[in-house]
Amino acid sequence: MDVRDDATRAPIPATAVSDPAPPTVSRRLRIVTVRSLESGGQIIPVDMKPRPAFYGATS
Repeated sequence: MDVRDDATRAPIPATAVSDPAPPTVSRRLRIVTVRSLESGGQIIPVDMKPRPAFYGATS
C-alpha cells in the first residue's frame, strides 16, 4: 500500500498505519491519500483526525 502525505507527497512509512499512533502525531486535520493496489490503484482520501483507531486497523 502506497501511503503519502497530501501536503508534501512524501511517503509515510508502513509503521505509521500499522502501529499505535505515536504521541508526536499532530491533532490538526490530517488527510492522506491511500492508493490501494487491491482495488486496482484507486486513490482513497483518508481523514486521519476523527478516526484515530485507523492506526491500529488491520484491514
